Amino acid sequence: KIISTRIESGFTHPWIKSPHTARTTGQDRGHLNKFLARMKMLNEAGKTIILISHDMGVVAEYASRTIVMKDGGILMDAGTREVFSRPDILEEASIEPHLLARVCNDVRGAGRDIPVLLTVGELDRYVG
Repeated sequence: KIISTRIESGFTHPWIKSPHTARTTGQDRGHLNKFLARMKMLNEAGKTIILISHDMGVVAEYASRTIVMKDGGILMDAGTREVFSRPDILEEASIEPHLLARVCNDVRGAGRDIPVLLTVGELDRYVG
């Protein structure tokens, strides 16, 4: 589920949108990206945004802090990069990290000292 806030008449109220509803109401990836860009803009303006998602690509790109949960308890509460640097915690929570984080962790596991990169933009800056 995605939990966010929507601005109406100058005040905020909770808005819960399930992934199933998003698919059936025509929200494709383009609409999702626009929605998340708007949420990022609101966050940068000082609003707190809570995003609940199983899409680790979305989490990597938009979340600065991540809380990993299992069976109603918190396994880890840290910056998103730190969370994606802990494949053991993600595995315990049955979370499959997005491809870029998996590759970085595999390379780190082979002895190379590289950061866990969260976005394609970070990868481009790292190799360029």
